[in-house]
Amino acid sequence: MRPLRALWRGLRATAHVLSGLWTIRTEFGRLTPPQTELLVREWTRRMLLILGVELVVEGTPPEHGPLLQVANHMSWLDILVMNAARPSRFISKADAEHWPLLGSLITGAGTLYLERGSRRAAM
Repeated sequence: MRPLRALWRGLRATAHVLSGLWTIRTEFGRLTPPQTELLVREWTRRMLLILGVELVVEGTPPEHGPLLQVANHMSWLDILVMNAARPSRFISKADAEHWPLLGSLITGAGTLYLERGSRRAAM
């Protein structure tokens, strides 16, 4: 039964990734930044639900205004959790932009890319 459940979750997660790519291509260009942020947050929360991850936020993250989150995350799941709690722009290594499927998703979510080891890129 467990392998079937894992397969079902994998299929649903793949479909959700594809729907996210479709949304980026068809909607993001005509939405305001707050509308885009809301879609990203909803998409991320739905992905956590599909994966069976319960989001519990302790405290109240600010809804608006500048906020700097610094984290050395342990897995890709950390990014989903942080983004579901409060939509954020992430900084990633430059080669992540070229990852199949996921590169388009993380670019659409507003990720900034940085060439590691390049002081010029940091500027």
